Amino acid sequence: MISSMPHTQEGERAVAESVLKEISQITSKPYEYARSWKRRTGGKAFGYFCTYFPEEVLHAAGILPMRILGDKENVSLADAHVQAFICSLVRTSLDAALKKKFDFLDGVVFPHTCDSIQNLADIWRRNFPGQFTEVVVLPVWVDIPEAEDYLTEEISRFRQKMEKHLNLRISDEALKQSIETYNANRTALADLYALRRDNPSAITGQSVLDVVRASMCMRKEDHTTLVKRLLDELRAVPRADSNDVRIVLYGNACDHPAIVHLFEEMGAVVVDDDLCTGSRSFLHIEPSDGVPVRRIAQRYLRRVPCPSKHSNDFDRRRYLVDMVRQSNADGVVMLLLKFCDPHAFDYPDLAKRLSESNIPHILIETEMQPASIEQVRTRLQAFVEMLKEKKNG
Repeated sequence: MISSMPHTQEGERAVAESVLKEISQITSKPYEYARSWKRRTGGKAFGYFCTYFPEEVLHAAGILPMRILGDKENVSLADAHVQAFICSLVRTSLDAALKKKFDFLDGVVFPHTCDSIQNLADIWRRNFPGQFTEVVVLPVWVDIPEAEDYLTEEISRFRQKMEKHLNLRISDEALKQSIETYNANRTALADLYALRRDNPSAITGQSVLDVVRASMCMRKEDHTTLVKRLLDELRAVPRADSNDVRIVLYGNACDHPAIVHLFEEMGAVVVDDDLCTGSRSFLHIEPSDGVPVRRIAQRYLRRVPCPSKHSNDFDRRRYLVDMVRQSNADGVVMLLLKFCDPHAFDYPDLAKRLSESNIPHILIETEMQPASIEQVRTRLQAFVEMLKEKKNG
């Protein structure tokens, strides 16, 4: 939803509310969106895990890429295939597939970003032999000279595999057009984040995350059109001075509307994030020149890395502290899925650096399945109240 806009014309407000309502409906029922798109266009839809997947290849082939982000139902079938201590993204996604919720997908692609996803690929292939499955193996060390050549070859191999499976040619021209389409979408999302940092009263944190989530299941051209319409209206919202506590979110897959909505209830606003369902998914665009496949590889190696990747040129501790400073935030809320080893390994060093930098922070462990919000509410309320006292002290 849009925050209070006391001096905005009713017509402008109605347009923005209409865009956000459409986006919210899509993010609440992404499977229905994909089914509807397939019926309307006659096209194919492929699922994928993780933002390191080179979606541009599927887009250039006329396929709708849809990110799989788990499921809210309690697990009842997947525990026969995976351990209970595997992250709930993997467990609930497999459970949803076993319940035939993904029967509309024509294929599923697994970027090898962690051991759990790699194991899931093997289990998926065994249980759904009639569905196209493929693994794209990404380099872990992203800033060594060999990484770019390797990833270029791996994306080329995936492109050839898709051409053979679909019995069509994915031309360089089609890839160039897809790159431009994705660059336009990422630029629009970056503009939305810049607007939110400058005027967080214009749009709620949950609405921003809904917009990013929608980009992971919608056709990119349609999503960019919606975001540009939204930006046109939000730019007309007067900048409001506020004493609300300003929060930065950090974590992996954040799909918890109830938790994010709590901030507005408590007089806090989300002004930025380092989430794989947030800014980490779209910051940085492909280079403007060069062979298309290599341009895609270069962007995926130079983007803000996931904790499952290693780069000597990137210090996430400094990056997070800089984000807090640049967004004038009062504290950091770390939303981490339980049993996500890469993020868990990073947490102690991040927490230490935040403490050394006198930045208050709190860890909230989450799971995909619904759980009582009251314990989270109590902890966040105490954290926000502490920030308010510090801010006004």
